[in-house]
Amino acid sequence: MRANRSGKTRDQLREMVDAELARRGVSESPIAIELGLDAMLAQDSPFGKARFTVASLKKLADIGLGIYKAFHENEEVARLTPEWMEPPARASYAMRPNPYRDSIGVELGPRAEAVLDRVFDVAHSLWKDLALVEVWLSWDPETPTDNSRIAVSIGNEKIGWVEVGKTDSYRVSMDAAAERGELPFLQAGLQRRDQAPRYVVEIPAPKPRNTT
Repeated sequence: MRANRSGKTRDQLREMVDAELARRGVSESPIAIELGLDAMLAQDSPFGKARFTVASLKKLADIGLGIYKAFHENEEVARLTPEWMEPPARASYAMRPNPYRDSIGVELGPRAEAVLDRVFDVAHSLWKDLALVEVWLSWDPETPTDNSRIAVSIGNEKIGWVEVGKTDSYRVSMDAAAERGELPFLQAGLQRRDQAPRYVVEIPAPKPRNTT
């Protein structure tokens, strides 16, 4: 990818990344992909290589560790959540993340940017333009069918849907919550950017229920 990046636009690089990941049959964190694209593009700019020093890479590692702990170790996140960001009472099923799966992207809706502008100002910041925020999941439409998608919401605002093709990863957790008359809630990683895409949101893949 780096050897063939010269002269490519960000969209072209993203297509190359997606194709290479698909060819290898692997997945990657949406935020990690955007950071990787940033790195490749920055290295072609004046003094670009100097911007990615060992110190810079350490900061990126610290960010990744913070997200990992929050997603996979149930790290307590100290925050004061404004009332408008609180999930509804029914969203009380704590979804446990799967430590062996990469995070999954959220396809943002047309109103998401305005909502996330407000959210980011009060979200728990990990570092600079990365933060954690509590989201909850619901079927869209509410009565699920084979073609239903899973909506991702903050407070009363729907910001988007679980990435196409990943709905089945959450179906067991959605069913488990429904058995209790509840909806799942979990921590999402939120990246704010100076260029498109303006925001990137990712959520952890769920941990499978114990089976006997």
